Amino acid sequence: WTHIAAFCGILIVGKLSDKLASIKPYYRMTMQGCGLLAAVPFIYLMGNSTSLWMVYLGLAGFGFARAFFDGNTYTVLYDVIPAKYHSTASGVMIMIGFGIGALAPVVLAIIKGAWGLSVGITSLSIIWLICGLAMVIGGRLIYMKDYNKINNEK
Repeated sequence: WTHIAAFCGILIVGKLSDKLASIKPYYRMTMQGCGLLAAVPFIYLMGNSTSLWMVYLGLAGFGFARAFFDGNTYTVLYDVIPAKYHSTASGVMIMIGFGIGALAPVVLAIIKGAWGLSVGITSLSIIWLICGLAMVIGGRLIYMKDYNKINNEK
């Protein structure tokens, strides 16, 4: 469910992101933040549903919202990193992502043992909320400074 919805979301996000970024480049990062924020209720739904179909709805909604983040990740990174560092920046970003992703099952198992799986999954919605707000605010306040610096050097 997650991947089918993400596939549909990516098809929409790519075109929408390119159009909005032509107006204001920081809209890409804002779209990422909005994607994280839109996923919050679906993550909560996955962790607190009593019906399998509601879990499926949560998975699908999460996948669709996640596409707004995933569809802009490299573009946002490359917009604010000089071209000569693109590979290094990608590698560091992927390393951090996989590192945190590798720890997630361990942390989730600890939370499950102490408070239950529903609390563990639901707690992820808080992390996505914080990260979404940080991206929306960061996009608005910081992104254009770095974007302009990179584009003026070209």
